[in-house]
Amino acid sequence: MSTDAHTTDLEIRFAFLEDQLDQLSSELALVQRQNARLSEELAQLVAVLTPLLRASSPQAPEALDQAPPPHY
Repeated sequence: MSTDAHTTDLEIRFAFLEDQLDQLSSELALVQRQNARLSEELAQLVAVLTPLLRASSPQAPEALDQAPPPHY
């Protein structure tokens, strides 16, 4: 393989890798935005459900504040 052909082959591979990197970067940004949105939604859900759970059972406040036993 001549030097020019080898250089062209490397440039093609490099361009392909750059494109793949751009695509992965875009996908990562999308996943991070979705993760942030889901975290916010989960926090809102916890904020709504915690008072309902506390009101639904006289033992709920203690149960919500306690961690499960170590054998779980």
